[in-house]
Amino acid sequence: MNKPVTKKALLLSLIVSLVLIIAGAAVFAFAGFNPDSTMRDASVIEVSDVMRLSDEEREALEDFCTERIEAQYSLAKVEYGEESATGGSILRYTLAGGETATAEFADSLEEAIVSGNVAGVSGGLVTVSVHTTANAPYTMYIWRTAIGAGAVVVLLFIYGCIRFKVGPGVTMLISAVRDLALTLALAALLRIPAGVGLIGVAVFALFFSALLNLLVFGKMRKDFASDEYKGIPAREAVAKSVADGSKTVLLIAVLAAALCVLLGIVGIFIGTDLLWSMLTALIAVAACVTSALFLSPAIYAGIKEKSDAVRANKARYNYTPEKKSKQEAAPVQESAEN
Repeated sequence: MNKPVTKKALLLSLIVSLVLIIAGAAVFAFAGFNPDSTMRDASVIEVSDVMRLSDEEREALEDFCTERIEAQYSLAKVEYGEESATGGSILRYTLAGGETATAEFADSLEEAIVSGNVAGVSGGLVTVSVHTTANAPYTMYIWRTAIGAGAVVVLLFIYGCIRFKVGPGVTMLISAVRDLALTLALAALLRIPAGVGLIGVAVFALFFSALLNLLVFGKMRKDFASDEYKGIPAREAVAKSVADGSKTVLLIAVLAAALCVLLGIVGIFIGTDLLWSMLTALIAVAACVTSALFLSPAIYAGIKEKSDAVRANKARYNYTPEKKSKQEAAPVQESAEN
């Protein structure tokens, strides 16, 4: 028998999962998630020109402003865009480390630009302003995410029951809750910086868990209907089916992990910090894979074992009513006498 579907393996898997989840919940209760510093409120210096600048003019203005801003503040990023209203150019300098620029600095920078003979910049057409960009913390979405996740889990349970019967439905429900809880617990334990992207990872964990479990139970339903699996004990049948379908599950997991890494790399080039979301998503992939290949089969093997025992026990007895049995037997006796 495959060891992952034994009772001892199930108990060990549940204990490890519970210990990690409880530890993560304790860390979250006392310290919360580690907030992503890139998602905190930041001070932004905007340099606007009503004229549309050429590439050379923009570079000259950007270098001029960067040199003066970095002399007093630390920069997190620089962005260039165009004003939708005027069609002019705009440079946004986001300060790092929670620093806040003053209005006096903005006035002095504006005066320096106008008097500095920067190529393409005309006096009176450039303005420098300071404002704060407010980023919504993940805490604003916790309850809405929890309610949405609960609804998804219930729908997943109902769908599993309709498509595969109650046993697989219960197993998919347990697996989805465990995968989501374990992903969030490890994010809290490892102190991975958490922003609003953590909500997207939580949704991903639920749906990826559902996908892998649907593949596993779809393979079981197909296998159990074949003659090859007739008469095989429940645990052996589950273990054999999971072993035969494990390559497909692992292939999808590898593709999902590769996609997470790719998104992280793309984030580097487009200026969006997706590193922490990518790492948390990789944790979710690992949690869902272990659930689909070990936890779910072990849980369902026990359910199927009991279900098969009840079905076999019922088959030993004739539950046909006595009156109906006599009526069915009467024509047989008459034909025998004739």
